[in-house]
Amino acid sequence: MDINQFPLDVEQINAKQHIKNGQKFDLKIKPDSVVILVQVHDRLDVLKMQLDSFRRNRYINETLLVISHDYYSKAVFEIIDSIDFCPVLQIFYPYAIQAYNNIFPGDDLNDCPRDLPRTEARKRKCNNADYPDRYQHYREAKHTQLKHHWLWKLQFVFERSFFKDVPGVTILRLDDDYYLAEDTIYFIKKMNIARDAECKDCKMFIMGEMGKTSSLPYPAQSGDVVRAFWYAGILICRKSKNLIDTRHRV
Repeated sequence: MDINQFPLDVEQINAKQHIKNGQKFDLKIKPDSVVILVQVHDRLDVLKMQLDSFRRNRYINETLLVISHDYYSKAVFEIIDSIDFCPVLQIFYPYAIQAYNNIFPGDDLNDCPRDLPRTEARKRKCNNADYPDRYQHYREAKHTQLKHHWLWKLQFVFERSFFKDVPGVTILRLDDDYYLAEDTIYFIKKMNIARDAECKDCKMFIMGEMGKTSSLPYPAQSGDVVRAFWYAGILICRKSKNLIDTRHRV
C-alpha cells in the first residue's frame, strides 16, 4: 500500500459521498430527518447483530445510515454491501493505522513502550519520553485512533456532509456494538416534537438512563424523559444539529 497515495484515494472517495440505495428509497434529508452515524471497526459479529436491529426499526427506510470505517477488509465491506433496508453512506478515516505500519499515526518503531518508566524512556530517547499520560503510560496507536476517528467522523458529518446545512437534522451516534430497540427512531421523532414544544434550548438527547433505575417494569417507564444538564469536560455542539450520544447519561 502506498502510504502517500492512501489518504489521497480516501479523500477522493469521501468527497463523492455516494449513497447506496439512495434511489431505491428516494432519500430526502429534511429538518425532521434522523441520521444514524456508526463508527465501524473489524468486529463482524457485533456489526451483523447491530444491522439486524436497524432492519427492525420503524422509519429505517427513510433514515440515512452513515458508516465511518477505520479498518478496511473485504469481509467488512461485504456486510455493508448487503444492507438493503435503508440508504447508506460510507466514509473512510484517512489516517487508519492499518495503513501506517511502523510510522505515525501508527506505532512508530521509536515509540516508547506503554509501561516504560520515564527515566528509562529518557535514557532510550524514545518518542515523547518526557510526556507520558496522567497514568504514566505512553501512547498506543490502537487507542488513540479510536479518539481521533471519533472526532474526525463528527467533523465530517457536521462540516462536510451533503446535508450539513439542513437545519434540525438529528444525528444518532453509535459504536458498532449497540443494539437498537425497535422503536428507537420513532421515539427520537417524538422527542423532537416534545422538545420543540417544551424545551427549545435542549440540544442533546441521551437515549437510556442508567444512573437512576426503577423497580417498575419496562413498559411502565419506557416513555419517561428526564430534562437535565449534561457535562463531559468539553462540550461539542453545533447550532443547527441535534447530536445524540449513547455513551453518556443524564
